[in-house]
Amino acid sequence: VERLEAMAGDGSEKVRRTLADALGQVRAGPEGSVAVLERLLRDDDEQVRFNAAYALAKFRGDAAPAIPTDRVFASPPGNPGCAAGGPAPRT
Repeated sequence: VERLEAMAGDGSEKVRRTLADALGQVRAGPEGSVAVLERLLRDDDEQVRFNAAYALAKFRGDAAPAIPTDRVFASPPGNPGCAAGGPAPRT
């Protein structure tokens, strides 16, 4: 778990994205994996957050308490009303 925590703090978005994806594929050690994925849900990179949320969904019941839908699917800072990060819809 310590090595996974270190990888979750890696400066490369590619490493963090791959880590989240791999944890979802392997689904081993839910206690440690879910904790790392929960940390990745707060990442600055949108794709890292997406991969972490997708991986957590694969853990099903073991991950349910770790999925804060208000943070995962909330609009990015500075772009209210748009969950995908693109322009806000016109009204």
